[in-house]
Amino acid sequence: MQPLSGKNPSLVQVSGAPLAVIDAVQLLGNASGVVILHGNETYKLTRTKQNKLLLTKCHHEIVDGSLGIHQL
Repeated sequence: MQPLSGKNPSLVQVSGAPLAVIDAVQLLGNASGVVILHGNETYKLTRTKQNKLLLTKCHHEIVDGSLGIHQL
């Protein structure tokens, strides 16, 4: 990863493509995980006991359309 010099410090260059940089603390805070909605798909990003990140596609979710809540 190479920082994009002279440009937005929250972007890095990886294999020629600029990517946004987000600190995991911004995503998770004190929670052990977050739910990420991507189109019609739902993913769960969790912090493991070894303090690693694990992204899992959720296949069994219940969606409450009025509140936008996903129960996994």
